[in-house]
Amino acid sequence: MYVAVAKIGELPDAEGKRFEIGGRSIALFKDGDVVHAIRNRCPHEGAPLSEGFYDCGVVTCPLHAWEFDIVTGRSRNGPEKVSVYPVRILPDGGIEVDLPDGEVDLP
Repeated sequence: MYVAVAKIGELPDAEGKRFEIGGRSIALFKDGDVVHAIRNRCPHEGAPLSEGFYDCGVVTCPLHAWEFDIVTGRSRNGPEKVSVYPVRILPDGGIEVDLPDGEVDLP
């Protein structure tokens, strides 16, 4: 189910921004006109990926520098993976994220 999250103008280029949606912490990354949504939690130590360094489609965890591809969610450091979510941008600039039922991140 797609959920309204933000407007495209609210997102900085090449930086993450955290949103809490339906019991999930999501990080949005804008790269030009493209927006990606990933789970905002590194599987290694739980650090917020929205606070990580972003460059060329890769976000680096701020805690231990694990790297994740924001398109696939796969780690470049091992078999770990973070969830990625489909995003659509509406004609009015609204951003919607498709969140699966039953997935909850928040304690």
